[in-house]
Amino acid sequence: MKNKSIASFMIKIVMMPLLFTISCVNEISEDPVDIPGEIPIRLSTQILCNHTRAINNEFQEKDAIGLYVLTQLSTINQKRYIDNMRFTCSQATGFEPEETIYYPKGDGKCDFISYYPFQETGINQDQSIMQVQIHTDQSSVSKHSLSDFMIATNSDITPSQNMVSMEYKHKLCKLKITIKPAPGEDIDELLNDNPSLSLNGFHSDASYDFLTDRFEPSGQTISVTPHGEWKIENNALTGKEVILIPEKIESDNHYINIDINGKSYSCPFPDNFQLASEKNCSIAIIYKPSEGIQINNFDHSITDWTEGDSGETTAQETSGVIHLSALKFSKSNVYKAINEGTQVAEICKEYLLADNIDAQAIVVYPVLNGATDLNNGTVICLLDEPASIHGGKVSWNKVNNALDYTPGNQSIISDFYITQDNSISISKPENPLPVRLQEEVLTDIRNTETQTYPIVKIGIQYWMGRSLEATHYTDGKAITLKKDFTTTAGYYTGKFKDAPQDFYFYNSEAVISGKLSPQGWSIPTETEWELLKQYINNDASKLKFGPWSSDENGDKLPILNITGFNGVPEGYILKSKNGYTNGLYTVVYWSTNSSGNQTNRAIYLLHTTNEIKDGNITDRALSVRCIRK
Repeated sequence: MKNKSIASFMIKIVMMPLLFTISCVNEISEDPVDIPGEIPIRLSTQILCNHTRAINNEFQEKDAIGLYVLTQLSTINQKRYIDNMRFTCSQATGFEPEETIYYPKGDGKCDFISYYPFQETGINQDQSIMQVQIHTDQSSVSKHSLSDFMIATNSDITPSQNMVSMEYKHKLCKLKITIKPAPGEDIDELLNDNPSLSLNGFHSDASYDFLTDRFEPSGQTISVTPHGEWKIENNALTGKEVILIPEKIESDNHYINIDINGKSYSCPFPDNFQLASEKNCSIAIIYKPSEGIQINNFDHSITDWTEGDSGETTAQETSGVIHLSALKFSKSNVYKAINEGTQVAEICKEYLLADNIDAQAIVVYPVLNGATDLNNGTVICLLDEPASIHGGKVSWNKVNNALDYTPGNQSIISDFYITQDNSISISKPENPLPVRLQEEVLTDIRNTETQTYPIVKIGIQYWMGRSLEATHYTDGKAITLKKDFTTTAGYYTGKFKDAPQDFYFYNSEAVISGKLSPQGWSIPTETEWELLKQYINNDASKLKFGPWSSDENGDKLPILNITGFNGVPEGYILKSKNGYTNGLYTVVYWSTNSSGNQTNRAIYLLHTTNEIKDGNITDRALSVRCIRK
């Protein structure tokens, strides 16, 4: 099938009587500017910038674009004259619209906005945001092509018989990957090895705001398979590329996994590298079998695209042994062990409490088909325990959050392994899985703000390791920063003396909005708080952290934080105090009903007692601590 060049396409609109122009696509009102006239809208299209689209910057048969037309002084989140009209590419006739469309009657000017690929949902009324998605497996031409996202705009268009030029710009980022053999190595042998690649830690979903021209990645991170076949050019393997959502790169979370000749290599990206919109970046990987690989990013300025970030890092072959000393738990209390882009184990620094155990421990669990097997945990180390009682077994009752613990008889286990069936072994198996360790954090991206929260496992529950600090809802809209005590949804800030930063407090209207918790997380229900209280025997000292004040007798109650919950005495907002109060004395968390649409009581940690109390929620704004669903 022949491809038609974009530059040669014209969207042909046949003139029809006015009688047939009134449809659900053109929203007709009493305003004369919205009444269709008799001049048809005609477009010519072309794609600007270097190739990101898979097929040589050319549309293919049955490709579809969407078109919005606005009468002037309207924006995309207001009234639309043409609302998401679909045009489909035909080899014979070019782009054909679903409906014949005409300029508005009169000589008023219009603004044109078009995008690719077409979506049935488009942009919701009164909004400016469109959901964008890339395919996780871009190895096929079609999925690589449909991962592209392009925008074309043209403003101040006066009705005429002339064609309206629509020039499409790629809004995502393309990354090209090159493997270069070190001096003295055979490029043909490297080609025969046919290295396989996956890019890990990236988002497949994002929202794009047509007004701000910003992407906000959302959802879980995934592994992406690039498009193309290896070929030799200039003594290097080229031909692999991938389309990615623009986002900031973090070396702890973003890496390339490469398998060459039976060995697996993990290549972290440089810190602070930016996958920016409209960028065309390249990564060069230097390969020497005896020493592993080195990754270097270069060539960030392609044609008229702006200069990108640069940096380099060294990557090494992933190992089958996991060293206890490598587990720092500096960003989170949970690690992922990853083999070829798939999580195979979870390693937790957690609090174990049962009739025969009361200690912090490092426990490793198998992960099967994406689910952590909480019935088969192995205790690698009981912290601060010199006796030979390590290596015990952990099994959790998911109904009542209770622990069944079997003591071990090992000395401290310095190394352990993941077997081929994802089970945990403290002795080296014949073929241990090579793994990469990654601290698991909650990265919460909303509009222009990004917050990273530690994760802590307490029993069967996974909690955020500090309170929520969001100023936007999960749909990107701003949460109102309130100064009064009206009943509209919003948040407040405040802090006690010498606190390193402000704390964030939310009123009940914001809590029950359904848009406050990060995706995959929720505000705890009363039942979930009860499960936590039961597990730790209602002992608040195991949750408390930071500079708590003494009680009324001058005695300071124990502050253990053995769970890693990090319950800081943040205080709260109280109407009768006209704002912030009780910093250093208390922290109060919201709870909801099972549906999350009602708040009945709050959870109090107090300086006067180490019992966890239930309390009043009237006329106050409180802290939010989320739990994983």
